[in-house]
Amino acid sequence: MISQSQLYRLNYQPEALEQILEKVPVDRMEKKILAGKWSIQENLGHLLRYQEMSQIRFKRILNEQEPLLDRYIAEEDEEFKTVLNQSSKEILFHLKEDRQLFTAHLLSLTKEHLSRRGIHPVFGTMVLSECIEFFLLHESHHMMTIFRLAHS
Repeated sequence: MISQSQLYRLNYQPEALEQILEKVPVDRMEKKILAGKWSIQENLGHLLRYQEMSQIRFKRILNEQEPLLDRYIAEEDEEFKTVLNQSSKEILFHLKEDRQLFTAHLLSLTKEHLSRRGIHPVFGTMVLSECIEFFLLHESHHMMTIFRLAHS
């Protein structure tokens, strides 16, 4: 089983995004506040695509013997560009909707599933439970960025 901490964050991190963004004007979502850095909307789009790509990675770990996982680079992802055509509200809605399915799948995994390994291009060999932790930490990093942008 996934840890209680992971389950809690899987369930509630997307809700924290709603709280962070509830008072942010729509025109500020697309505005590049820091030169050369993503807008709030781009960060949200990245979170949605990263979640989708993580699901693909996790399936590979479950179905292949220690697969080498490609590094995800949003700027090279055509789907990322497509996601950005949606409003921030739509992106957040899809993120939360997809998260429910993602979490349900992760809850169905056994100890044996969670001990399967994949090879990350930077961090090396990791078991699936570590990959879940990495996913959550990566997401929280972008949430902090969104918080900064919303309050700067």
